[in-house]
Amino acid sequence: PEPHNPTEFLQQLEQRLHAGIRLVVFRAKSLMADDYVALAGKVIRLAHAAGAKVMLNSPPIQIAEADGLHLTSSQ
Repeated sequence: PEPHNPTEFLQQLEQRLHAGIRLVVFRAKSLMADDYVALAGKVIRLAHAAGAKVMLNSPPIQIAEADGLHLTSSQ
């Protein structure tokens, strides 16, 4: 789901990480670039603390702490 409510989104993510999810693909096309970077940083910190990896997906912004970047064929 798109993170329209970042607090709720992060709470749901944390629950899923505690349930055993080990790979997160973070995609939030509706967010502006600054908001995406801020939320992606929080997602990465939560996931890494739980032993999970994070792939970023659109906009094509590489954040050093991410474990990978998924691009479209046109990117």
